[in-house]
Amino acid sequence: MAAPFDADAMELTSPPIPIVEEVAVNNSPYPLYTVSESGELLYQTGSGQRRGGNEFVWFTRSGEVTLVDAGWTFDPGPGVGSWSLSPDGTRMAVRAEIDGNVDIWIKELDDGPFSRLTRDEADEWSPAWTPDSEWVTFISDRGGNGDVWTKRADGTGEAELLYDDDALLQEAFWSPDEEWLLVRRSSGGDGGGDILALRPSEDSVALPLLAEEYDEFEPALSPDGRWLAYISNETSRYEVYVRPFPDVESGKWLVSTDGGIMPAWAHSGSELFFVSWPPPTRVDFIAVEFDTEFGPNSSGSPLGEKETLYPAPPWGLGNVARTLYGVTPDDQRFLAARVQGSAGDDTFVSELILVQNWFEELKERVPN
Repeated sequence: MAAPFDADAMELTSPPIPIVEEVAVNNSPYPLYTVSESGELLYQTGSGQRRGGNEFVWFTRSGEVTLVDAGWTFDPGPGVGSWSLSPDGTRMAVRAEIDGNVDIWIKELDDGPFSRLTRDEADEWSPAWTPDSEWVTFISDRGGNGDVWTKRADGTGEAELLYDDDALLQEAFWSPDEEWLLVRRSSGGDGGGDILALRPSEDSVALPLLAEEYDEFEPALSPDGRWLAYISNETSRYEVYVRPFPDVESGKWLVSTDGGIMPAWAHSGSELFFVSWPPPTRVDFIAVEFDTEFGPNSSGSPLGEKETLYPAPPWGLGNVARTLYGVTPDDQRFLAARVQGSAGDDTFVSELILVQNWFEELKERVPN
């Protein structure tokens, strides 16, 4: 069974062109065409897939790219793939499809072995490491829904059920002190794309953390556990926000100003990274200074200067993983997935086509 469709697709266009309809076809998690109120049609030709297997690369703060393990590739399986870098920077947990089954696998970095972690016939996705890098938490549909499971990263022992939710879950990870388990419901499940939290030692049900009428995705906790970064479409486009944790109602700051996705914290806590969004405008990899001394009685904002490090690699956006990158412990390198050979221009089998005055053309072709 394939991983459930997660309708967390980013809009292909942004204001001033207002979106009135988006449709996903060919099992793609992203809209293949969209129509504006003023009659512009933007559509994608072909299947929208890329050629080649998937590989991992390191890239630096200046954008220099090197292969993790030359010649090694993997298949992320259907839907939006997922993976995560261990906190100690020595391994990554990867969702991969091998011999028709989608499981979580562990890759030793850089050129170490690739070993299977989960062995259930059900699909698993969204692996996340415990802060000590000893366990991997993941979502599995082995119980008939997307619930939270965990297993030792060395493969010993059996997987354990951590949390069973009535709605389909898409992400789950521990707070740095391992007191809180944060989960995100699918936008297709009950409550929409909401972020919830529970203390497994005390709570039997996850409590709504961010559960508005709009969707909240991609939660990321700061290394000290005091700040929650996430994205929300409350302004009709995705932006990055930050709030205190766990008292999320005590403050709220807008991080991005022209659209943003994929927030991730530096291990120092003094920077917050994100990717500007959406295309076809420029897509950049951005670092924002963050005041680690900012407290509940502080005035102003914990956010400092923004720095555009370089244009974000186009091969990472929404292709293999929801999160574009993992941050190394020294905050100097990032781990990303791409399609093998996608540094060239011939890796796409589709194009984006903009048609103006499409309503008029439609009336001519379909008068009734």
